[in-house]
Amino acid sequence: MKNRAMVSVLFFLLFVVMIFAYEKTETGGGTIRHAAAPAPPVKKAQMVKKKKAAVKAADLKMLFKVPCGKDMQGVAYDNGCYYIGFDLHKRAGSLLCKLNSAGKLISKAVLSLGHCSEIAVNHSNGDLFVSNGSFNRKAHVYEVDFRNGKKARVVKDINLSRFGNSALVAVDNSKKYLVVHTSKNDFSTHDFTILRMSDLSVVKRFQIKYQGIPQGLDISAGRIYFCTDNKLTVMNDSGKIIRSIRLKEHGENEGIAFATIKGKQYLVVGYSRPNRLYVLKY
Repeated sequence: MKNRAMVSVLFFLLFVVMIFAYEKTETGGGTIRHAAAPAPPVKKAQMVKKKKAAVKAADLKMLFKVPCGKDMQGVAYDNGCYYIGFDLHKRAGSLLCKLNSAGKLISKAVLSLGHCSEIAVNHSNGDLFVSNGSFNRKAHVYEVDFRNGKKARVVKDINLSRFGNSALVAVDNSKKYLVVHTSKNDFSTHDFTILRMSDLSVVKRFQIKYQGIPQGLDISAGRIYFCTDNKLTVMNDSGKIIRSIRLKEHGENEGIAFATIKGKQYLVVGYSRPNRLYVLKY
């Protein structure tokens, strides 16, 4: 009887302890439940908030449809006019078109300029610099006198093949520099070379990680604007990335250029299929 009484007491005490532990856990007093529970999954919407804001379609305002050519590539602007480059393929050369601020054709010329991937303007003499581009072409930049329309001619072939392929070109008119993009192909890291226009000596070189297929290039106020697949990367002249902007339009984005519109400077972005120009506000 004495042993049975002791067993009963022990069972009773164990039961009380179990009840107490259960109530403490349910009311949040314990720590076991919180430590064992897995962290809630991060929702896609929460992840999007942490990313830099994309440029909405409303921020890309249509400037005009480009009236000439098919495979549009490079874009440049100077003194109220736009210069658009086209690849004619099959060794037929390249087409350069000069348009007024409303998109009306002023003049055009066919020259051997490769893919005509990007165009920039030398403000000191009005000549164009045109990069040949393409993943399988060694880098060349052509200086073109386009002032006489159909009588346009290549003034100089600047051989930059030592830097690689996939050439794009921009001009820093304030410092008299050429800014050139090259890479091993369209799917590798991006190399940038800054050269003096006077003697083509190298000022500096830097590299950034892969951003996408190279499409457009320009420079303004010491900042380099590099356009890839619907993405605009802004960096300083040493390659430090300041911001990245997503572009959202159908078709393939092409060359870019800063243009003065109604007294203000905007970045103009070219798109193909169909060919057209947009003004970017950001």
